[in-house]
Amino acid sequence: MARILIAEDDNVFASALAGLLESNGHRAVSTLTGEEAISILENEDFDCIISDFQMLEMDGLQLVEWVKQHRSTTPLILITGHMEALATARATNAGAADLLYKPFTREEILRAIDFSLNPARPRQDLPFYPSFEGFAVLPVAEVVRGLYSECNIYAEFDGRLRKISNRGEVCELDQSLRDKPCLYTEIESLNQLIPLQVMNLKAASKTRKIDPRAKSQLLKNSIELLSQKIKFQGIDQEAVDTSIEFIKCFLHNVNSADFWELISGMQENGSYSYSHTLASTAVSVMLAQRNKLSIADCYNIAVAALFQDVGKLKLDPNLINRPTSSLTPEERKILRSHVELGSRILRETGLFPSEICDVILQHHENCNGTGYPNKLHRDQIHIMARIIHIADEFCFDLLRTKPCAGLAPQESATRLRGRAEYDQDIVASLESLCRQMN
Repeated sequence: MARILIAEDDNVFASALAGLLESNGHRAVSTLTGEEAISILENEDFDCIISDFQMLEMDGLQLVEWVKQHRSTTPLILITGHMEALATARATNAGAADLLYKPFTREEILRAIDFSLNPARPRQDLPFYPSFEGFAVLPVAEVVRGLYSECNIYAEFDGRLRKISNRGEVCELDQSLRDKPCLYTEIESLNQLIPLQVMNLKAASKTRKIDPRAKSQLLKNSIELLSQKIKFQGIDQEAVDTSIEFIKCFLHNVNSADFWELISGMQENGSYSYSHTLASTAVSVMLAQRNKLSIADCYNIAVAALFQDVGKLKLDPNLINRPTSSLTPEERKILRSHVELGSRILRETGLFPSEICDVILQHHENCNGTGYPNKLHRDQIHIMARIIHIADEFCFDLLRTKPCAGLAPQESATRLRGRAEYDQDIVASLESLCRQMN
C-alpha cells in the first residue's frame, strides 16, 4: 500500500487520520506544519501527501505550490473546512490532486487517496468512487434557498463529485457553484428530503402569498425527487403515499385562478421532463373537470398522468433525451415500450387500481388506430388515456425549447384540431380552456 505524509496542525485529528490510514494498510508519517513537511520531503519519498488547507505560517496551498515545483509526481490532497469552500478553484489550479471538506468519511478519504495514486484508471473502477448513479440530483435554486440543508451536498468538478456542504449546514454557494446545472446528494438522503418537501408543498398550497411560479417550481422539484427515489428504490407504499400528498397539493392549485401562472412558471424553469410531467398532469385534470368526470376520476387521472412515464426510468437516459427524429426504428421500438413497462411496474406493486394501469398502457394510443402498443380505436381507449394523450401533446408544444421555442397555449391547442389521432371533443374542451384563460 501507500506511504503517506500528513501535514496537519491539529495533533488529535492527525493521529486519528494516521490511525485510519494504517488500519487500511497504508503507512503514515505525521507532521504539524508545512515547514516540517518540506523538511521531511527533502530527504524522503512518499506516494501521497495529505495536508490541511489552513495552517500557521505556511498554509496548505503554499505546500501544494512547493510540491508542484520540487515533487511534481507526488499527489497532494488538501483537506479543509466548509467555510473555506471557495478555495476549491484555487486548490485545483495550484495542482492539488483532490480537496476534501471536513468532516469527511472513511470512504471519502480512501477514495481520494486511491484516485490520486491511480489517475489513469477509469474513475468508475476506483474503490468508493461515488458513481453518479448512486446520487440524486438537487436543483441549485432550492439549495440556495436552504431547503436541502438536511443532507450532504456535492458538486461536480472535472467529472468527479466533491462534497461542498455537510448535513446540518446552510450551503453557501459562490457564483461558480450557482452557475452549475445541478448539485447532488446521496440517494439515501431522499428518505429525509421528500417528507420535508411534502411539508413545504402543504404550506405553499394553503396560501396565495407565494408566487404561483414559485409553487410550480416547488411542485416540479418534488416530482423530480420522487422520480429519483422510484428509479433507485422502486415503488413502495411510501412512494405511493407521497405521490398522494403531492397530488392533493397539486389539485388545490390547478383549481385556482393561478393555473396559467403555474404553467408559465414551468416554461421559465429548465428540467424539461419534470416540467412536462407536471404541466400535462395539470392540463389532464383541467380537461377531466371540463368533461364532467367525477372527483374520483379527476384524482385517478392525476395519478395516471403523474406516473405516465414511470416506464422510462427503466430505459437508457441517452435514448430518452434524444430527438425522436434521430432514433433508428429499433430505438423507437424500445422507447415505445415504456408504456408497457410502466403499466407492468404499477400492476406488480399491487398498490394501484387496474384502471390506472390500463390508462398508462393506453395513453399513446391514437383514435384512428395508429397508436401503440395495441393500435386501439377511439371507443376502445379509456377516456382518461385520451385526455392524457392530448395533454401530453399540448404540453410538448407548449414547453419545448430547442430547436424551436414553445408555442402559445391557443396555438398549441389549435394544432390538434382536426387531427384523427385525437378525440376532437376533448380538443374542443382544450381550446375552450385556452380561450377562457387568456
